[in-house]
Amino acid sequence: MELTPGALHGLRVIDLTTVIMGPFATATLADMGADVIKVESLDGDMSRDVGSRRHEGMSALTLNLQRNKRSIAINLASEEGREILDDLVRNADVLVTNLRPRSRQKLGITYERLSENNPGLILCTAQAYGS
Repeated sequence: MELTPGALHGLRVIDLTTVIMGPFATATLADMGADVIKVESLDGDMSRDVGSRRHEGMSALTLNLQRNKRSIAINLASEEGREILDDLVRNADVLVTNLRPRSRQKLGITYERLSENNPGLILCTAQAYGS
């Protein structure tokens, strides 16, 4: 049986989300065929150590929320980390983040800066309880 590409095949999404809401949303995009690249801190996403797990850093929650995604660990506070993110953004259609506005500003994750590398980028920001 040959699988057909999902409805979002060809869409590239950069996932800068944590906890549950954002990772679940981007997992749904990946389930529908989008190429989702999960960007984690060097310590890994906080969900890696939540709940039951067979292997260190690979909780059931993480395995569920990070399914069908590629991933990369980056120090976004460093110049090198920002350059890596810029390279990812150049080839992306969407960047999804649930970082707080002040954190995004501090890290340079603003539409003004990101759109310099990709004017067509869609920046989706969402906070569980508003900002």
